[in-house]
Amino acid sequence: VNEPLPFEKIANLIDQNPDLARWTTELAQRKASLELARSKRIPDLTLSAGIRNHQETNDNAFVFGVQIPIPIFDLNQGGIQAAFDELNRAREDKVSVRTQILAGLAESYQLLAASYAAVKTLENEILPSAQKAFEAIDYGYKQGKFGFLEVLDTQRTLFEVRRQRIDTLTTYHLARIEVERLVGSYSKE
Repeated sequence: VNEPLPFEKIANLIDQNPDLARWTTELAQRKASLELARSKRIPDLTLSAGIRNHQETNDNAFVFGVQIPIPIFDLNQGGIQAAFDELNRAREDKVSVRTQILAGLAESYQLLAASYAAVKTLENEILPSAQKAFEAIDYGYKQGKFGFLEVLDTQRTLFEVRRQRIDTLTTYHLARIEVERLVGSYSKE
């Protein structure tokens, strides 16, 4: 069982989260939509060319045309505003998703740190004490100092501590998996 990194280091990895990383692409698309809407303010120039045949005189003539729309009433302000609103909404959504991920990370990290401390306490203090108590009672039983019920009681306590250690290790590993999922990856530096 490895000690978790400090929360600040793990929180710095949050931008690797796939749910958050996708917003980079989303924001780029929204910015491109805004630029497209802005480019539509200036109308497109239309050039045309062709050949015209006059039936009465049987003459052919080349014809050229230029069409320039004059945007008196439509500067695409509605399209620009809609694209701008979409960009702002995407930025707000990214902040919201980041906040949700950070809150989930804080909760998972708290569980990770607590279960790590509990595992260490169980492994370093409680389990060795329970093991020593069982061995002492078992030795005393063999010497005739204790009854069989005392041996069973200390053995049950030892098994309960071992089960508790396994449960706590399970909680630790599940919390670590959740932290890794939230930051995209996680490694002990």
